Amino acid sequence: MNFKIEKRNKLNIGFGNVLESLLKVRGVEDVNKFLNLTDDVIEDINNYDNIEVASHILLEHLKCNSKIAIIVDNDGDGFSSAALLYNYIKRIKPSIKLEYLIHSNKAHGLTEEMMENIRAGNYNLLFIPDAGSGNIQQHKILKEKLAMDIIVLDHHQCNKYSPYACVVNNQMSKNVRNKSITGVGVTYKFCKYIDNILNLNVADDFLDLLAYGMVSDSADLRELESRYLVLEGLNRIQDGVNSNELLKKLYKSKSYSMNNKCTISGMAFYMCPAINCIIRGGDLEIKTILFKAFIGSDEIFKDKIRGKGEVELSVEDYILRVYTKLKKVQDKAAEEGVELMKNQINQFNLNNSEIIIVNGTEIENKTYNRLIVNKLCSAYNKHILLLSETGSSLSGSGTGAKNKEISDFRKWCELTGLFNYCEGHPSAFGCQIPTYNINKLYELISTIPSSDVLVYNVDEIFTEKSLNKATVSFIGSYDYIWGNKLDEPIFAIEDIIVDSNNIKLMGKNKNTIKIIHNGIEFIKFKSSEDEYNNIMKNKHNIFTIVGKFKVNEYCGNTTPQVLIEDYKYKATEVKPKFIF
Repeated sequence: MNFKIEKRNKLNIGFGNVLESLLKVRGVEDVNKFLNLTDDVIEDINNYDNIEVASHILLEHLKCNSKIAIIVDNDGDGFSSAALLYNYIKRIKPSIKLEYLIHSNKAHGLTEEMMENIRAGNYNLLFIPDAGSGNIQQHKILKEKLAMDIIVLDHHQCNKYSPYACVVNNQMSKNVRNKSITGVGVTYKFCKYIDNILNLNVADDFLDLLAYGMVSDSADLRELESRYLVLEGLNRIQDGVNSNELLKKLYKSKSYSMNNKCTISGMAFYMCPAINCIIRGGDLEIKTILFKAFIGSDEIFKDKIRGKGEVELSVEDYILRVYTKLKKVQDKAAEEGVELMKNQINQFNLNNSEIIIVNGTEIENKTYNRLIVNKLCSAYNKHILLLSETGSSLSGSGTGAKNKEISDFRKWCELTGLFNYCEGHPSAFGCQIPTYNINKLYELISTIPSSDVLVYNVDEIFTEKSLNKATVSFIGSYDYIWGNKLDEPIFAIEDIIVDSNNIKLMGKNKNTIKIIHNGIEFIKFKSSEDEYNNIMKNKHNIFTIVGKFKVNEYCGNTTPQVLIEDYKYKATEVKPKFIF
């Protein structure tokens, strides 16, 4: 419980529009439009290079009853992109010969294995959604040797357009303003263009798939068009009307944890990890069944259920049962990897630095390295690099600890100049470093003083007098708008004096502490009886709390809450006063 508080901006909660201030410091320029989105934020489809040509290529192949294939890229955005395109094409021409190709491993794009599958399929048209912009040599082979048309629907950076494929890419299109849209968004735009040509309105039926893919790929949802499209998709899942059956059932299974609201952050924390677990841990057969669930296959699967014996299940119900089983396998493998790395950390006393480097070469199943490095980061509250030997380099994953002086761990690694690459997010990225640079990295790390003091950059610092129920309720009522580059606000509350009678230990496992003060509930999850008993040794305590504002709804009643991120306290002789 050792931390310090720093105010990260000039926001003054006591004056002006609180929500407007919170949004503006997060990069939202037009707050009114952001909060009241309409379809006028949709960008002109004609801004996309090559989209007209790509559309006519597809329409020509549909007219000729060509054989078409779609590559399914190996992540959430890739699966949703391919599913949206597959569902759309099947809707506008059900009789078309349409197949999908799935990677057997974690690969992306036109790998050697995928090229062999394409050759064997004898296709006339190949779609590569969410990948493929840079596979120019492979495009050439397919175009020149197999006389195959290729359409790429992508959002990844690439230096030049392929002369052998028709590439639609928002990053490469100079006139496109919205660079935050992901592979599934580009795919949706392509389908909307077809809609316009054929005077249809079919693409919007798959906005739920767009919402899942965009959130899964961490699209920047401060961008108004991206946000509008995602919110439209989330509403479809929430309402359950004309929604993708897999997403609808997955939401239903997670709805309690999501407080019965299909929000951006709820999808990111509960729904996306479930599908990622299947993609990460499933073999080709399982990933094929997952894609069948995305496209609404009517295939029936059999599985044994305790107390019922063997039962018949829809593809969606079956894949959700597969998820439950894979989750157990994933958790077990991750825990084994964590224990192996903890032994290494303890043996070599690696915990004395702000940055811990562990050698993951001995980890047998590297599929779960990302989970392992995340768990190590949580356990030690340190920045972690999990690296394995790959020839003359060390490759792996990095995860940055929260509330540290180094707030962007990826950028810090990149600025050392020692890595071949550091690609990903500030606190979760892939990296590679030449083996001959590793000692230089150790030397650099040794100059960084180790500290157990956490640094909380908060939006505002309240006192007992300045905090009130109305402020907590107002900010808490907008909890649904946060997520995907729009960090949820966090606040500090200092000098709260609480009588021990207003502190409770709750929950079936006695692991939740509730502090009630001036009509506000302060909730600390993942606590313990020992923690509670230590607090209760004092008749009165003065607290400093860091937390997020929420509104709890139960049986029609609402209560302002502060979900505690961290806190510290000390005994005081001063008795609490009621503050209106």
